Amino acid sequence: MPAPRILILDDDPALLDALTQTFKLRFPAAVVDCTSSPHDAQSAIQNGQYDLVICDVKMPHMDGVELLRRLKAAQTGTPVVVVTAAVEEGLVEAATEQGAKAVLRKPLDRDDFFRVIRAILDKPDDTAGPSRARLPTRSAP
Repeated sequence: MPAPRILILDDDPALLDALTQTFKLRFPAAVVDCTSSPHDAQSAIQNGQYDLVICDVKMPHMDGVELLRRLKAAQTGTPVVVVTAAVEEGLVEAATEQGAKAVLRKPLDRDDFFRVIRAILDKPDDTAGPSRARLPTRSAP
């Protein structure tokens, strides 16, 4: 079974690095790419390269909800988990309406975060991404 491909999109370099390192510990088989550009992410996702996208909401040039709208319109089927520190009213509803599989608040609780990731990647759902690969796990030290 192919290794799952995950894209992390956030404008915070520290979070990108922390999540990448944590994925390496908890899901060593996963291929994790990072970007701070919503436009680059949109292009890569529409080319069918990812099984899961983790996306911030507040970013320059395009917010996460707009990216979700564009992905929904393009019918990519790639599941997206939205992470945000924003507490704006209606944000969760807007993200969910545009197809987010989950909306998680920053700072992230790592155990909850990876429980959500595992549930999405392990769910037998034909619309959840190109390979539907399952992740072997290893608990973080």
